[in-house]
Amino acid sequence: MPTRSMMYGGSPSPTTFRNNGREYLEYFINVAGLRPTDCVVDIGSGDGRKAVALTRYLTTGTYLGLDPVKVGIEWCAKTITPRFPHFKFKHIDVFNGQYNPGGSIRPCDTRLPVADAEADFVIVTSVFTHMLPNDVDHYLSEIARILSRDGCTFTSWFLLTPAAAHRVAHGTAASSAPRFGTSNGTFAVENPAVPEQAIAYEESWVTARCREHGLIPRVDRGWWSGAAETTGYQDHVILSRAAQ
Repeated sequence: MPTRSMMYGGSPSPTTFRNNGREYLEYFINVAGLRPTDCVVDIGSGDGRKAVALTRYLTTGTYLGLDPVKVGIEWCAKTITPRFPHFKFKHIDVFNGQYNPGGSIRPCDTRLPVADAEADFVIVTSVFTHMLPNDVDHYLSEIARILSRDGCTFTSWFLLTPAAAHRVAHGTAASSAPRFGTSNGTFAVENPAVPEQAIAYEESWVTARCREHGLIPRVDRGWWSGAAETTGYQDHVILSRAAQ
């Protein structure tokens, strides 16, 4: 487990680190059908909380964690890979106004270091919530490129529906939810000075862009917006390939 000062992407505590990893492992297996033999690519692997949880399950598969925050990648490569050689980590110096403002690669120019149709299971959690539309669209195209024919992608978002937007505007969303401004028809941000701090997308835009790239979306609501009968804090969108 990393030190508290190295944890990011959520409340920095050992309990949160463990619980968040276990929670997502359950989602991956029970909601999205992750198998122990899968080739997993984790876009935005962060401080390793999902990777640590996956070491108990991904027995004969492989794992590649990608992240723009170098300290997280270095800790994971130093701590996890020696014990689990099938877990690899790679730093990609992608610009992000919130997490890597000095990054040298534009998100829309990024090519993931994964071969075509190589990934059986792609993880993209708390990434699109910090990414602007053109960059989201490019990453969806990259996911479509690397995903195997029978593969699955697990993504998380802040999705704006009329009901969610109403609850946000009237202060009845979760107390921890970002306070997004008015949507421009595609997205809304919490902080215009640093838009990548937190971004919400119109659900119709997200599902349309997924389908444009040959990815079929299934939406599970999160409780951030005050929705009932939810599966987690953020909204989850499970992506599979369209039939060829």
